[in-house]
Amino acid sequence: MRKCSFFLLLGLASVLSAADPAQLQLARDVVIATQGDKNFDRLTAQITQQSAQALNLTSVSLTPAQRDAAVKVQEQIIALLTENNKASVEKLVAIYAEVYTEPELKALKTFFESTEGKAFFEKLPQVGQRMQPAQQAMMAELMPKLKKMIEDGRAAQTAAAPAPAAPAGAPVFTLPSNKP
Repeated sequence: MRKCSFFLLLGLASVLSAADPAQLQLARDVVIATQGDKNFDRLTAQITQQSAQALNLTSVSLTPAQRDAAVKVQEQIIALLTENNKASVEKLVAIYAEVYTEPELKALKTFFESTEGKAFFEKLPQVGQRMQPAQQAMMAELMPKLKKMIEDGRAAQTAAAPAPAAPAGAPVFTLPSNKP
């Protein structure tokens, strides 16, 4: 028990010493500026929509009691997701604070809060749209080459495999030769 308490205190001390409040605040500012918190919100919206469909919340055939039960579950799902989002954002903040130095966080915050940084996120969907056809074309060109390489590799494996040995004690048969 004493050993466990020691390691628990040691772990807690290392977490607290790494958690500089100023660095954590900078990390939080960067997460917000990079819309890291919004990503979790979008995920919550998707899961909420999927759970509403799974619970048939839009079905007109639900009785009032069935609808109430489904709404209650949906509210629990939303509460769970909201709690999870807060924890995920805080974990992301902690990771940023651990990975980036204070000067790096300041520079990231400055950039992502600038007009250029905001334009970066506004134009990111356009980049994705333009990159998708290029990636598809590259994959279409790459797949036959990869397939050929894999086939060649399998053929080389087969050629390098030792010939199967005859089972021990099995008679060895030879075919008669057609030579006189």
